[in-house]
Amino acid sequence: MLRHVLQDATPQHVSKVSWEKKQMTTRLFLTDEELQDLTGYCRNADRCRWLKERNWKFERNAITGRPVVSRTYAESMLSGAVVKIEPKLNLAAFRR
Repeated sequence: MLRHVLQDATPQHVSKVSWEKKQMTTRLFLTDEELQDLTGYCRNADRCRWLKERNWKFERNAITGRPVVSRTYAESMLSGAVVKIEPKLNLAAFRR
């Protein structure tokens, strides 16, 4: 119940201790359930394929093969805030 209350609260409405507890429970990486919601797949190989097809950056867990996606990266990708950097040719290097 406390988690539900804190979920809808802003820092102004929650004591400093309660707000810090909520921040500590936020995970760095997406959970299995979140990966399934995102990709629609249960199998790790299918999840990785889905992520690769959409050019998402991720690592694979060496033991389980599970894709590991940063929560911050996922949020930025889903919001459209990720800026894709295209490689540029350095013409100045040829002029020397």
